Amino acid sequence: MPDDLSLDPELRAIALRYFAAVEVSRVPSSLTVADPSPERRRRGFDLGRGLATVAVFAAVCAVLIVVVVAGRSLRATSPTRTAQGGPSSRVCPSLAAVPREGPVPPRSAAAMAYDGATGQLVLFGGDTFNGKGVALGDTWIWNGTTWSQRDVSPSPPGRIGAAMAYDPASRQLLLFSGTGATPEDDTWIWTGVAWHEVRPATNPPPRTDAAIAYDPAIGRIVMFGGWNPDSSGQPMYDDTWTWDGTNWTKLLPSTAPPARAEAVMAYDVVSRALVMFGGEGDVAPYSNETWVFDGRAWALAHFPLGAAQPAARDATVMAADDANQTIVLFGGEENGGSNNDTWTWNGSEWTQIHPRNAPPARGVQTESGMMAYDPELRVDVLYGGPVANPQGSLGDTWTWNGNNWTEVANNGPAQPARGNC
Repeated sequence: MPDDLSLDPELRAIALRYFAAVEVSRVPSSLTVADPSPERRRRGFDLGRGLATVAVFAAVCAVLIVVVVAGRSLRATSPTRTAQGGPSSRVCPSLAAVPREGPVPPRSAAAMAYDGATGQLVLFGGDTFNGKGVALGDTWIWNGTTWSQRDVSPSPPGRIGAAMAYDPASRQLLLFSGTGATPEDDTWIWTGVAWHEVRPATNPPPRTDAAIAYDPAIGRIVMFGGWNPDSSGQPMYDDTWTWDGTNWTKLLPSTAPPARAEAVMAYDVVSRALVMFGGEGDVAPYSNETWVFDGRAWALAHFPLGAAQPAARDATVMAADDANQTIVLFGGEENGGSNNDTWTWNGSEWTQIHPRNAPPARGVQTESGMMAYDPELRVDVLYGGPVANPQGSLGDTWTWNGNNWTEVANNGPAQPARGNC
């Protein structure tokens, strides 16, 4: 019997039965005579029938060996996917189905942030980017594994491009403005079970696509820019506002970026300052400027000649990655097309990362996907975003661990797999 089967119990068992059958079939010729007696004829008939049975059994065993070996060979070279969509010792076939489902319908330009009070990601509103311009007003929760809709009342009216950030000092998840039937200037707080509208003494003007993030160095949420679609010429703002848990305050920094919308902002734990990138301005259609806010003034970051930095763009997504002490930026629209590149900021410079997997490109016409850092999972979570052809929104969920993107599977309907496959 071949020795190379000895390491596999299943193959060894089949092989033992096969070779035993072969040995039995080698019957000595002395068992037959030229003129057998009736007893010999009966025994010969029984022996012949037994040998025929053994031959059939041996043939079946041989076929089973071929099938098992072929099956093991296919399994050894075929990819598969873990329950969370990440790589494993096996990888899935390119046409495999990964169960996944995000907020329904898939959307763009929603507001999303991590709620430290409840330990969940909260997503609100947005639109489907299907040309109908319908502002959504539903609330969805990501618990680290699945998305689920919350049927809450009261709730903000549907809106696109609202600003959202979590204030750990007051333990409030803040939602401001955005555009529904008209641009809103309302302020809402998420309590974990419902939305509660607050009426501060001072409100910023209504706006869409403002940059917003919490600044732990000053203990306040900071918001910059945005634009008002109802104003003549759709003017963009260059104002800086802070939220202290009770009221909005307009700051008058000594220096400030030019007016823009669709910029992205996140807190950098290395430099202990807010970092804002890109956007769409009044003068240039796209920007690749990096601005840093120290709580008092804005400063434009300057880089050595030839230093790597993301191309000018809007409709990108960016979030802190505290686990790796960086900020991560993904995709966006540049030169009229969407991108799916990944960049990190380390406190002083940009570095393009070339991960093994990357989400599909997204970001079109001032509408972006949504991304936020989840400190419990220590990953950034990316959801949805618009694509131009055919026009619509993606409904996928990805996580970034500092080195690679992983598409996350959950309890939704099966769709073609991407990423690891």
